[in-house]
This record gives sequence, C-alpha cells and structure tokens, in this order.
Amino acid sequence: MEKKGMEKEKLYLYWLSRIDGIGAVKSKKLLEYTGSFEAIYNMKKQDLEQLPFLRGDDAERIDNEKLCLKQRQIEYGELAGKKIRFIMAGEPEYPHRLENIYDMPMWLFVKGRLPDEYRPTVAVVGARSCTSYGRQVAEYLCRVLAENGVQTISGLARGIDGAAHRGTVNTQGASYAVLGSGVDYCYPRENLSLYNAILETGGVISEYGPG
Repeated sequence: MEKKGMEKEKLYLYWLSRIDGIGAVKSKKLLEYTGSFEAIYNMKKQDLEQLPFLRGDDAERIDNEKLCLKQRQIEYGELAGKKIRFIMAGEPEYPHRLENIYDMPMWLFVKGRLPDEYRPTVAVVGARSCTSYGRQVAEYLCRVLAENGVQTISGLARGIDGAAHRGTVNTQGASYAVLGSGVDYCYPRENLSLYNAILETGGVISEYGPG
C-alpha cells in the first residue's frame, strides 16, 4: 500500500480504536470481513447488526462514532506533537512477537521506543501490595539483568512492577511499561519520576488512546 493510502487507513483505524468495546479480536474480524478500515467506517448500521461477532450495542456504537470522525482526525494529527506514535499491525515497526497470539493488538500507542526484538528480554509482574523484601529482590534481580544487557517489560504498577522498572533504569538499562491507560497518563502518579526515566532508556506502550 502506498504511503498516502496507508495514512488514510491509519486514520480510520485510529477512529475505530476509540470506540468502547471494540478491541483486538473484534477489530481484526471486522477487517477480515470488510478488507479495510475505511470500509468498516462506510458500513451501514443494518449490515453491522448482521455480523455474528458483534455483541450488544456494538453496531450502534460504531454507527454513532461516525459523527466523531472529524474530531478523531484532529486528535490523530496531534499525536506527533505529543511524541506519541500510532502503530498499525503489519507495519515494519510492529513487534513481530505479538503477531503469534490470538488477540494480537491491531494498533499500539507508543511513547519512546519499542523493545529491541533481538535482545534478551524478561517480563516481570507481581503484587502491588508486596513485602519490602519482595520489592528489594525484584529491583536487585532487574538491576543485575540490566547490567548484563537484558531489557525488562512490566506494567508500572505499585509494588513489584515499579521495583522491576526501577532496578533497570537505575543502571541505565532499557525498560518498557505496558499500561492499562493512555501512554500520556502515568498511573499511579507516585511513579511519575519512574515513568519519565523509562522514557529516557526505553518506552511506554498501550492499546488505549491518549486521555
């Protein structure tokens, strides 16, 4: 697909990404059915209602969201100014490891960098209400791993997640936070300095749009 056509498709994908209840699986099935994200936008409500993989008021919400296309176009144009990249599945930058899972994200929002797919990587997740010993061990292990060239992926939550990131960035290692919110919002706020440190050596990633 030529660059102009790709950007047009990404705009319609961005529009789709902002509809509540339409995630990785449904968006992939919509694409397989229609052939393009623009074609999804152009579907009539009665045709959407006939699709067996849409549930509840999915069709109505997709149809109603068509009125927001101009606003979504403005938002999409503002992403670069916020240093946010919107990456579509199938683009060269899209992480190849994600292509092997059933519910692979059809889009990613990224601040900073994506993990280097050719470097050893460890994912660290754990309790938010962890013991001080658990926190110390997670931070120590990730520090040692980072000193040996291993990049870490975690969720920036309180407890073990934050300790894993901290152990990595304190040695200037590459750490990546996968968020359950937009990449422009740090939660919990107590981890804001850690969020900023992660952006210096790695990146912040989410399926959720800004805000």
